[in-house]
Amino acid sequence: MLVACYLVAFPALDAPDSPLAVVASLVPLSSPIVMPLRVAVGEVGSAEIAASLGLLALAIAALVPLAARIYEGGVLRMGKPLRIREAWRVRRAA
Repeated sequence: MLVACYLVAFPALDAPDSPLAVVASLVPLSSPIVMPLRVAVGEVGSAEIAASLGLLALAIAALVPLAARIYEGGVLRMGKPLRIREAWRVRRAA
């Protein structure tokens, strides 16, 4: 995912107002890479920065509990390699 976001950053540098750059600067996975580039070029408003930060905060708030649940399910089990679905089930049953 990081490499894909990095590759999107190059066209965003060439055309910071393009739809690709605007969408990539708002999507939480690519915004930490693309938004600073757009800010450095000076082609972004404060409303877009606030929207990007808000969406990033919402994504963090949603994904941290999910990752914690999967991690706890994986730590509780020893032995064979654990699949994500199994880790999810173990955490739900506990």
